[in-house]
Parts: sequence; C-alpha cells; structure tokens
Amino acid sequence: MLATKPTKEDSMTPYKRLLLEARTLRGRSGAKAFDRATILCAVFDDGEFRQACGNLDDFQAAEVLDEYVDDLCLGFLDLRAMLKHYPRRRQWSDGRLGKMLREMLRANEADTPQSRQPRMAVAETRKQLERQLEEARRERARLDQAKRDEIGRLRQRIAELEAENAILKARVAELETPGPLTPNPQPPTPNPQPPCP
Repeated sequence: MLATKPTKEDSMTPYKRLLLEARTLRGRSGAKAFDRATILCAVFDDGEFRQACGNLDDFQAAEVLDEYVDDLCLGFLDLRAMLKHYPRRRQWSDGRLGKMLREMLRANEADTPQSRQPRMAVAETRKQLERQLEEARRERARLDQAKRDEIGRLRQRIAELEAENAILKARVAELETPGPLTPNPQPPTPNPQPPCP
C-alpha cells in the first residue's frame, strides 16, 4: 500500500477548496457558470466561511463572493437568484446569462402582486392619516395655549419683581442719603489753671 503525502489542498477547509475550484472556472460561461454558481452558493451557506470572514451578513458575504463572478458581468446575488429560477444545469448550457437574467426578472415582475392596494384600503389609510393629522393639530393648539398661559404668568411675575425692585431701590437710596446735619460736639477743653500769684 502506497502512502501519499498530504498536499496543501488536503489541509484546506472545505469552503477554501470550493473557492479554489470556483476560481479555476473563471472565464467560462454556460454550464460552467452553473457549476460556479452552485459552488459559490455552497460557500455562501457555509457557516465556517462566514465565521472566518468575521461573521458577515448576507450582503457582505455576497460582496466577498462577487470577485469570483466578476468576469460574468453579474453579481453573486444575481447568480444565486438565477440558480433558484433555473435550477437545472442544461438550462444554463447556451451561455446567455444576460438573456436568462432578463427573463427571470420579467417572470418575477409578473409573479408579484400589483403594487396598488385596493381603493378601500387606501381610503382607510387616508382616514387614518386625516385622524392623525387632526390629533396632531389639537395637540399643537394645546401646546400653543400652554405656551401663551406660561408667557402670561411670566410677564405678571416680571411686573411684580420690577415693582419690588423699584421699592428696594428707593429704600436703598433713602438709606444712602445723609440725614440733617447735627453740630459736632466740641471735645471738652481742659480747665485752664489759674495763673500763679
């Protein structure tokens, strides 16, 4: 029994092997594009790939995988959607990916319900909006009245404080003015001694 040496490819994680295989399929369309889309979808769904790349969300993971399909002039998410719409390899064999994408988009548009809602639902929404608008107007009027009341109270308080201030200024002025002058009492002079005889 011959023992083979482990190769670098053997030590790779499964998603890395798949990415390497997808890279070898670059430059080929048709059925090989189907193979590449299938491989990249497997990588996209691989938790180990997401974790190794820093727990990417779907859009970030798709951006990483876009580099493996840029030669097809499509993004990874476009190919993923096409793979769901055209799940058989032979559907991809003619290699006209642009045509397939346009047909898929047209089919998806036809499958989606009309974007218009029934008139009754619109009318109900309009009534709801009118009620909300009326409630907003009432709330605004209530706030405006509260502001006017508060302004009135503040103006009254200002008038009271100005009146008190005027009284206090008058009192300070009264205390600062000197009163009637009173003669300064003369200090007592010492008794002169009678002259000596």
